[in-house]
Amino acid sequence: MILVTSDWHLNPGELFPKDFFSPMGEEDVVIFNGDMLNILPLGMKQWRTEAGNQTVQSLYDALPMGRIGFFMMGNHEGRLQWMRELFQRAGILCERAVDIGAWHFEHGHKLTEWRWLGKIADDITEAMVAMAPGLWYKFCSRMKWIPSKYANPGLEYQDIVVAYWAMAMVHAKKLNKQMVIGHSHTRGDILTQYCTVIDCGARQVIRLV
Repeated sequence: MILVTSDWHLNPGELFPKDFFSPMGEEDVVIFNGDMLNILPLGMKQWRTEAGNQTVQSLYDALPMGRIGFFMMGNHEGRLQWMRELFQRAGILCERAVDIGAWHFEHGHKLTEWRWLGKIADDITEAMVAMAPGLWYKFCSRMKWIPSKYANPGLEYQDIVVAYWAMAMVHAKKLNKQMVIGHSHTRGDILTQYCTVIDCGARQVIRLV
């Protein structure tokens, strides 16, 4: 069985629940499907702290001893190299996407406007954290980027999600895979004769046989 979760948006010092995947069989694989950590917009400086280490350790602790988990890079993780710095120890493999059998896993932000924003977001964050961290944090809070701009989705947001799912369906058909995404914070199963797309929603566990 494959166990998938995404979009926890943990800040330094917040802990992932150790028993979240219980019960868990010996052959089960865990996928953290992106946006587990708020590296953006906080910046890596706050993650190179004891509080940041505690949060990262809590993700390790959720995996049984010797178990390997896959950590997909989301837009809030910013850079793959940042994730690999935080998860240097054996046990979690950090990737942009991964295929397991008939399933393709990725966070999905590249199928939205983030494919353009992502080219500059991490550099802007690092510059602002270095120059004015307090003002930057207040600005991000006011913009509702912590943890998400769409905390209370309305009709306009629902339209955005439907458009996102349509792009995911096209991508899944192109890959000839069943696809699992996150990013939207909206739980959904799109099952057609052409393709299958599952959206994890946020802070939920999806169990795939």
